[in-house]
Amino acid sequence: MVSSMRRFSQDEVAQERLRIIKYYAKYGERTTKEAFNVARGTIFVWRKRLNLSSGKITSLIPFSTKPHNFRVMATDPKIFEYIKNLRTKYPRLGKEKIYPLLASYCQKEGLTPIEESTIGKVIKRNNLYYFRQGRVYHNPGSKYAPRQTDVGHLQMDTMVTLATGVKEVCLFCH
Repeated sequence: MVSSMRRFSQDEVAQERLRIIKYYAKYGERTTKEAFNVARGTIFVWRKRLNLSSGKITSLIPFSTKPHNFRVMATDPKIFEYIKNLRTKYPRLGKEKIYPLLASYCQKEGLTPIEESTIGKVIKRNNLYYFRQGRVYHNPGSKYAPRQTDVGHLQMDTMVTLATGVKEVCLFCH
């Protein structure tokens, strides 16, 4: 049902384009531009599509303008392996500290170094987060803080208030 509704709305666009083509043939370029604000070249493209399809109105239905090929971030495999090894050995090493190490590595290897922001993208896209055993570590890609499910775990927050010069500490247990 949804697809037929989309098709119907696209047919309305095709009907409008056919109406503009006919208006252009009858009244010319200037009045069509004033009435519909459509360029002459666009009308010619629509007319050509209509003629090539032997007058089928479905040829005027707009097609997807999504690109066929997307730009893919290409990183040299040696650079990726170097970043991966650094993150494995030093899990808390961030992109800012990796950058100078990578720059010197690339200079030795004769590679073009990648920028600091690209290092961050490589870490994030390839999920290069390594956790030490026995520790709870928050993965920035997960959007949620870690929750303890063990029996006996107690989470507390403290709040210090200064009222009339006296320090009061309040504990909140979860």
